[in-house]
Amino acid sequence: MALLDYEGFDRETNLALSNWWDFGIGSGSVSADGTGVLGYGRYADGTAGNGRNLAANHQTFWFQAHLRINTPHGGDWTYKFNDSGAQQFWVGFEADLRVKYVLPSGVVTMAGPVMALNAWYWIQIRIHIANSGGSIQFWSNGVLQHTYTGDTQITANAWVNQWALHNGGATFHDNCMLYSETGNAPNARTGECRVYSFLATSDVSVAMTPSAGSNYQCVDEQPNDGDTTYVSTPVPATDIYGYSGTITPGSTVYAVGVEYVARKDDGGTNIVNPVLQVGGVTYDGPTVGLTTSYQRQNHFWDLNPATGLPWTVSAANAVNAGIERDT
Repeated sequence: MALLDYEGFDRETNLALSNWWDFGIGSGSVSADGTGVLGYGRYADGTAGNGRNLAANHQTFWFQAHLRINTPHGGDWTYKFNDSGAQQFWVGFEADLRVKYVLPSGVVTMAGPVMALNAWYWIQIRIHIANSGGSIQFWSNGVLQHTYTGDTQITANAWVNQWALHNGGATFHDNCMLYSETGNAPNARTGECRVYSFLATSDVSVAMTPSAGSNYQCVDEQPNDGDTTYVSTPVPATDIYGYSGTITPGSTVYAVGVEYVARKDDGGTNIVNPVLQVGGVTYDGPTVGLTTSYQRQNHFWDLNPATGLPWTVSAANAVNAGIERDT
């Protein structure tokens, strides 16, 4: 599997309620158009935030996103990539928007700005983290701006198993994707991408108990409203919902994912998993043990589980999805 993680912010209004953590730089709000701002990162070890693992077997990887810088923050980094050990890499921008990298030798600034203020750009960074033979390629709006070769592995620190994005001035992020070069597509530089986020609009097959109204109406808000509206079950049961959003015709679909927020309210073992329904057949995602605190989990299928082939737009638009309690 090449896709490691993604975030489009389309339905976010408070990142503190998502699987992002605040390291003391931002307040957690996002802009009206759904783009993420301020100092937030996503854990990537499958525990605290259930992101994707940026570990040693992903030494060469791509990060790409839409980026708009209104006011440069002047700090060392805008994007940070840290694995579980010694592989750490940071990239940022000078006040004149020249790209800079935090490397073992210190901060290294590339010649010439690659962007302008107050405008959106599609940036793509190919990173090979290594203390010998490391390399970086930086693309902006489909144009290779520069290549750096050398030692790219900075000293490990306390921030491990995560990737993060930073504001500090006025920096906006959207449609973030992180993927390796091993596995199913995307595994090489792509065209400009969008991350779609859809909320439930109907009940397809429901067995859990809604707190009020229809089941889907209890799980169709973002951010989630905690114990105000919810579905619950004391025994194994499955809820599957329909979605009315559509992906643009002609798009390449790299994955279809399910995100959900859940907790348990007793001392017993509660195990749940996401489910994806394709052509009337239900496919289970990985199981997760719940705690008494709400946690957001996500899982994606980079191939259509019904065919074992890449997704078509029509198949992706037709899926239903939900959650299952196993025990």
